Amino acid sequence: MKTLLVTALREWSYFFRDRAAVLLLVAASLFYAFYYPLPYLHQIPRESPVGVVDRDNSNLSRQLIRYTDATEQIAVYEYYPDIQSAAKAMAGGKIFGILEIPADFERDIRRGGSTAVGLYGNAGFFMVYSAIGKGLSLAAGTISAGIKIMRLEAEGYSEKEAMVIRDAMPVSIQTLYNGSEGYGNYVVPAVLMVILQQTLVIGIGILGGARADRRLSVRNSKPKKPEPLYVRWIGRGLAYLIHYGLFFAFYYFIVYSVFGFPARAQILPLVFFVFAFVSASIQMGFFFAQFFKHRESSMQIFLYCSIPFLFVSGFSWPLTSIPEGLHILFWIVPTTHAIPAWLSVQQMGASLQEIAKPIIHLGILAIAYGSLGYLMQLWKERKYLSSSGTDRRK
Repeated sequence: MKTLLVTALREWSYFFRDRAAVLLLVAASLFYAFYYPLPYLHQIPRESPVGVVDRDNSNLSRQLIRYTDATEQIAVYEYYPDIQSAAKAMAGGKIFGILEIPADFERDIRRGGSTAVGLYGNAGFFMVYSAIGKGLSLAAGTISAGIKIMRLEAEGYSEKEAMVIRDAMPVSIQTLYNGSEGYGNYVVPAVLMVILQQTLVIGIGILGGARADRRLSVRNSKPKKPEPLYVRWIGRGLAYLIHYGLFFAFYYFIVYSVFGFPARAQILPLVFFVFAFVSASIQMGFFFAQFFKHRESSMQIFLYCSIPFLFVSGFSWPLTSIPEGLHILFWIVPTTHAIPAWLSVQQMGASLQEIAKPIIHLGILAIAYGSLGYLMQLWKERKYLSSSGTDRRK
């Protein structure tokens, strides 16, 4: 046990002496913990600027505009004489939507008919577009309900009866787990998992490449009297496990608290998840580090894999809509299993039994990557000893 701790401390001190490793294994994880959530600090779009084209200019059309401006999603930015002027303003980025009220809007409604209000939104900004649509629907629905109740009261119904008739089957929508419906609550926890995996795998790859780099002396890459390989393998893994276990605690108890992200995890599932995910990521890093002869190689390969790793996990797009072959291909990536499990633990308070399947999958990856990486390293060391013995005999 003492030897393992000494090996872990040596590995820890080793990557703290390497500037590139410190940048990834320490600085990047700290920096992105606060940098990435900042753009989503307000969670949902509010007061999005909207232009108005009022072709009716009646009391009812002005009431609709006031109700629309009163919603938290929309701010009426300017009035335009025609749709072309408003479209030009939207193309210039001044507004994100256009409310067009047709001519004879009030007259048609007062006569008992119906009329269509036009909403043109910039769907290139999906969250803003959705918020504007929600705000206008709320304003128009409020006015429609008032008009319907007035008509029913004119037919002799009481106000209470009219309200029941107007909405005979009310729908009660209960938002679970993400009560604010904020985009930050939705996207940041998943992205932080990718950040942890990628910084860990790339960092290990940098150190593995440094050990194999011919510019480094044997003295810097190996101790003078190396311990058995299994001791070095477990000891190095222990160093990264402790290091990233502390980062997980920092993320969950501090970063989540600062930004108000849901934190409903139970202790036992949280501990098992962290151990399984970090172990799988470590062994994945150890395995791929066997192929890197230069420290830059891991960065060049894995940096551009982050976005595919994120999307194939199924958090932003249903797994049923992802091609089966693609999902099978990315099964070997820890975040494919870790992101759904983490969202269940962190947001829904899932029990250990409920996340047993992804935990088992992460355990399989840790064992598979660890076994393959260990055998490759063992073969390399035996080959090195064999070649060294041959050179000495010569």
